[in-house]
Amino acid sequence: MSVELDPRRRIEQLLFDRHVPMPLKQAEWLLGLLRYPYALLRDLLTGELNLRAMGLVYTTLLSLVPLVAFAFAVLKGLGVHRDLEPLLYEFLRPIGERATELTAQVMTFVDNVQGGVLGSLGLAFLLYTVIATIQKLEGGFNFAWHVERRGR
Repeated sequence: MSVELDPRRRIEQLLFDRHVPMPLKQAEWLLGLLRYPYALLRDLLTGELNLRAMGLVYTTLLSLVPLVAFAFAVLKGLGVHRDLEPLLYEFLRPIGERATELTAQVMTFVDNVQGGVLGSLGLAFLLYTVIATIQKLEGGFNFAWHVERRGR
């Protein structure tokens, strides 16, 4: 009783199984060379690789907000937060003419908020986003390398 495998599964078995059939032993280097483009195309066409990359980008961008909040809280505690105003303006300059207005609003917000509250909330959200980013990174690597079990 033989079980017929679908063509995709047969290709994966040929490329990724450790035991290469005897007629293909001479071409083992070619199979090794074909593994990477096949795996890349397979993962790109299924779309999950792109989805994981987008999730990682989103989490990384989300972590910038609490990082900035925490940085401003620490600098406000040291009394040097106004020194960052030109740097913030240069960062926002590609936005255009609204960069000046946005910089002023951010600085007004930092001036009006208590440093302890801003710092503790910023630190809490920063820790959360760092942990979420590491988890997404681990999940992405596990998917890309087909790791099905977690480490010990």
